[in-house]
Amino acid sequence: MKSNVIVSVIVPIYNVEKYLGKCVESICSQTYENIQILLIDDGSTDNSGAMCDALALEDCRIQVFHKENEGLGLTRNFGIKHAIGDYIFFVDSDDYIEKDSIARMLEEAVSQDADLVVEGYKKVSDDGRILFEEKYKYEIFEGANVKNSFLPRMIGSCPEKKDSIFTTVCSKLYKRKIVVQSGVCFHSERKLQSEDLAFQLELLPFFSKVVVTSYAGYFYRTNYNSLTTIYKANRFEESKKVYLFVKEKIEELDLPKETRFRADKMLFVQVKAVIKQENPRVCQMPIWKCRRNVKEILSDELLQQEIENYPIRKLSPKQRIFMWLLKYKLAILVMIGVQVEK
Repeated sequence: MKSNVIVSVIVPIYNVEKYLGKCVESICSQTYENIQILLIDDGSTDNSGAMCDALALEDCRIQVFHKENEGLGLTRNFGIKHAIGDYIFFVDSDDYIEKDSIARMLEEAVSQDADLVVEGYKKVSDDGRILFEEKYKYEIFEGANVKNSFLPRMIGSCPEKKDSIFTTVCSKLYKRKIVVQSGVCFHSERKLQSEDLAFQLELLPFFSKVVVTSYAGYFYRTNYNSLTTIYKANRFEESKKVYLFVKEKIEELDLPKETRFRADKMLFVQVKAVIKQENPRVCQMPIWKCRRNVKEILSDELLQQEIENYPIRKLSPKQRIFMWLLKYKLAILVMIGVQVEK
């Protein structure tokens, strides 16, 4: 592998002083050393900004930018504008990577002349315990198969099995030239939740070759103070907005018909996550209010319409039970089910 290939590592940072050291250390200690490290302080109010400046003094490959707070999506756009590498790799500032993560992905990118390389990940707890590992079968997608076979799996799993690929832009290596020439940018998560998925849907049609590796070198931390775990009263409405956006893209890109079911399943997974937060310990509301909120969600016209049109009988027994509880609006049983599920 040629050592003159540059990889730009983009790290958006906001109030992560607890995790930042480990994140940056894992990047600086990569076995592949020809990297540009962009630490972008998105208006942090803790000690993160000062930590970035101190870290830059220890490694000349680190460039630090301080900017007003705009959110994760727009901060990644800022990073793309300042990237000079042949490839771009995103790392969230509370996550970290194996020391050979970039080397392994870059080897595939160069040897296969791939526009995108995907690796698996390990989900870890706040204290670093591995909760589970997601590995993929080694596959190469070329030409029309990028759009027709790979892209649908980024949206979600098909009804009869779990075959989705984690939609996050982290754990993926992108050819920078295509990202820049496509003109595709991240949406602000303040306007469209799941900005990662939106980015993938708009960018992937420009790719002609994607490699999915069987290696899992990204550590995705479950941070209970993150955007995805903080209680938000309008999370269900935001999930519907994403679903409608995805449906529109499916039509616009003329993706295979079965992709619609993948989008449906994505919606149902989001509904489960929303209902799981309707818990007094999470939302700080009495149980009767939680139950009322869940009943309103289950009565939603769009949700019930998609449940009606979905091939529930293709699901596993456990998933079928959950869907029937949703269909018949059994709020209490749904609330109990999502809380006891591991």
